[in-house]
Amino acid sequence: MKNGFKLPFLFLLLLLSLPAFSQLVYDNNQDNDNITVSLLSSGGTYRFGLFQEVSTSSTTNRTHTIYVPLAGSTGGLDNRDYSYFADRTELPQISAGSSPTGMNLLQFNLYIDVVGDFDHLKVGMSTESSATTFQVIGSQFPTYTDGARSVNVDFKDICDDSDLFDCSKFNLSDSPTDDDIIYLFFFLDDEDLTKGTSITKEDYSGVVYEVKLSNRVYESLPRLTALAKGDSQLVGTLNGFELDYDFDSWFVHIDSSTCSDTATNETLSQLGLFFSNLRDLNNVSLDGVVRVNELTNGTCYSLRYFECDKYGFCSKSTEQLSGTPEEIQALLEKQACFFFTAGFNGEHYVVTYFQYWRDHFLSKFWLGQKFIRWYYDTAPQYTPYILERPWLQSIIKAIGFVLYGVIKGWWLILGALVILSAFARAQKRKFKY
Repeated sequence: MKNGFKLPFLFLLLLLSLPAFSQLVYDNNQDNDNITVSLLSSGGTYRFGLFQEVSTSSTTNRTHTIYVPLAGSTGGLDNRDYSYFADRTELPQISAGSSPTGMNLLQFNLYIDVVGDFDHLKVGMSTESSATTFQVIGSQFPTYTDGARSVNVDFKDICDDSDLFDCSKFNLSDSPTDDDIIYLFFFLDDEDLTKGTSITKEDYSGVVYEVKLSNRVYESLPRLTALAKGDSQLVGTLNGFELDYDFDSWFVHIDSSTCSDTATNETLSQLGLFFSNLRDLNNVSLDGVVRVNELTNGTCYSLRYFECDKYGFCSKSTEQLSGTPEEIQALLEKQACFFFTAGFNGEHYVVTYFQYWRDHFLSKFWLGQKFIRWYYDTAPQYTPYILERPWLQSIIKAIGFVLYGVIKGWWLILGALVILSAFARAQKRKFKY
């Protein structure tokens, strides 16, 4: 071989002999919103699909978030009665700051891309959201090859590392109100790193899970104060809610087999309800107005609402109220308030208020009576146009809310104007002298 080719050839051999550092560990369904992280309990006989928020970051070591419910009762308030999981009595338990081996396992669905000698899957743990250093926990996992793998992390391994995380705060108690966060980092290494070894996250390519833990229970009683009917919908007006910690959504239990009202507030356990019995309304605001759509007109429904968090714990139910959705034309004729009923697509407390204002104020004097007659001569011909245009309904609703606020709060507005006028006069006198 000529000298001109010797150096490039030796350099190529050197590159081929170097170990590859492109090993990867990542969530097996990282681009899928329906990721499931299972919780194994009681010897692995129960599985709970946990709520998970998927990172949208395209960087390595991306962080996903999961929400893990923990049992928290010693015979007093049992938070398991507030859980919507089908096997709620099997929620993982922590006693004396630890967890029985093999009883409470977090199961992660990972995809492993092994390159070269990087074949030892390890888990590092931290309690800091911005941590760059993680401490290895648990024992060595089997040597893996490329592909999808389900990997279990024992709560006992998490709790035994007491220098990192104190599990005793989740001991069973009569009043469970605790929550905390840990971070688990899955990575590959060519060495069998022992428990307690510190590693730097940036030296590896893996996946991080923000594991939120909670046994918090909510004893507030949300109130269903009204249930208004609409076209294929019922609209609940609620107050008295408390839940603002990792709030997920309003859920509702719909019962079309009975049509009754009751003032009792019950837990999910008392009612025998689970996630499969509830409808997620995907309402993530606590504004007091919650709609249930896709109902059948003419059928009477009984509704109970629950406010639920991302751990699967829900408040006690509201009282149960019943209502019957009606076609919009029937509602228009019954409400006799065409313009706003069409805008709100059914009954609403704003529409009810304007009806009251019409009957107890406008109808009492001559000009108001003239306005009412003109309204009923013209409004019905515009309602089909309004009903066919959601953007116009939104404008009418906005107008309705503004007028509702102005009429109900006129004395506040007048008082504010008086105060501002007095302040302006005082300032004028001050500058005059």
